[in-house]
Amino acid sequence: MTHVVPAICEAEVELPPVSTTLIWQYGGCHYKAKRWSEAAEWYIAGSHQLFGSHGLLSSSKCFWKAALCYIEKREYAQESTVIHHCPTNEVTTHYVIFLTAVHQAIQAINDMQKAPDFDCKMLMLATHISHQSEMRTVLLSVLEGLLKTLKMGSSGDVVVQAMTLIRCIVKLILQPAPS
Repeated sequence: MTHVVPAICEAEVELPPVSTTLIWQYGGCHYKAKRWSEAAEWYIAGSHQLFGSHGLLSSSKCFWKAALCYIEKREYAQESTVIHHCPTNEVTTHYVIFLTAVHQAIQAINDMQKAPDFDCKMLMLATHISHQSEMRTVLLSVLEGLLKTLKMGSSGDVVVQAMTLIRCIVKLILQPAPS
């Protein structure tokens, strides 16, 4: 099978648009069923130059969809490999890169808390950076992480810290997103 597609390309065979649409639909069905690997494979297949002649389905769209599948699977290295095939001057490429960065940032916050040498100061730095960058999702994750690290007891300082964090979390959740 690996020799068939290149042979068809070399023969300059024109495939009907239906074949391209079917590949996209197969990928879509797998995506809806949350079978991310299969969906990514179909989208990557649809990016082949054999299907590039049809305006309905560009290789960039296929790579973007494949990248989204890898993000859903939390396979960011795979996503990074796929997204490098996309044009760097298109907004969707940058959106997918941003989406990956946000997911990785949240994962890093969770991993940071599990590290044996964990220091709450690192979460405070992450809070400061995410607040300055106006990254609400990351900031919310960091604040929740800070709340989890507090040692609840009879100390009045800890209670004040917990209440402050809860107030910030609630305010962040209820605050309308900037437009």
